[in-house]
Amino acid sequence: RVTFDQTAEDDKVRQFLIERNVSMDLKRRVMHLLRQERKRKRMMMKMEDVRKFSLLSPTMMRKLHWEMYEPILTSHPLLYHFDNEFRSFFTELCHAAVSELGILPGHEMFQYGMKAEFMYFVANGEMEYKPVDTALYIRPAMEICPGRWVCEMPLWMDWIHQGTFRAVEPTMVVRLDAEGFRRSVKARPAELSTCQKYAVLFEERLVADRLL
Repeated sequence: RVTFDQTAEDDKVRQFLIERNVSMDLKRRVMHLLRQERKRKRMMMKMEDVRKFSLLSPTMMRKLHWEMYEPILTSHPLLYHFDNEFRSFFTELCHAAVSELGILPGHEMFQYGMKAEFMYFVANGEMEYKPVDTALYIRPAMEICPGRWVCEMPLWMDWIHQGTFRAVEPTMVVRLDAEGFRRSVKARPAELSTCQKYAVLFEERLVADRLL
């Protein structure tokens, strides 16, 4: 039934575009956009799609956010450590500094030269990160699948994106807000001390990889 309705609706769109003498190129682009929109609606639901969640108490929302994001964020070793050693802090982080976005194929989360503001985790689907090429060599694109992340740098320093991050297929991306992360950490001495030690090691790694 759904497929029949979609086909009938597509026929109406095509007929309308023909009657209005729309160019073939624009017709193809319009139909492609409509197909992508249908794919987007079939992707995993986001929390904002469920209005009833606004009725939950703040305590319940914190627990819900933790259960949603904990399996995704703890693929990163530092966040895994926070979840095990500083659970209340990690729970608050999930509640206050984490959000999710559905991305359609070909759409970009960021481009080369943009200011970095988030760390990104792939929840499902597939993304591609393409570093910018240099005068010395061409950098290959990297496949980013569930369990992997990109762009940790803004958690520890000011950073400008050095590549482009785009969806290969319909994908759900979870992002950690860098400013929210730093704000939460500053209020907790033990967690701050851990982050300061980690940040030193992280910067050393960037220098070794010639990214700084």
